[in-house]
Amino acid sequence: MPAAGGPEPGQTFRNTRGLSRLMEFLSTRGLKATWLTCWSVAQDDASARLLLAAQEAGDEIGAHLH
Repeated sequence: MPAAGGPEPGQTFRNTRGLSRLMEFLSTRGLKATWLTCWSVAQDDASARLLLAAQEAGDEIGAHLH
């Protein structure tokens, strides 16, 4: 059983760690993105910082939280 508010056992967020390269690629071309996320990704500190940086750069953040 996961801790309250924590990720499911065995769940990792390695895939979000590579998004900064895509964010930079889009930014250098003047393109904005819409990033869709879920609760567990938003609760991961490193992923949340990445999404916040995207939002601060003008990207849109969307979620389907259930």
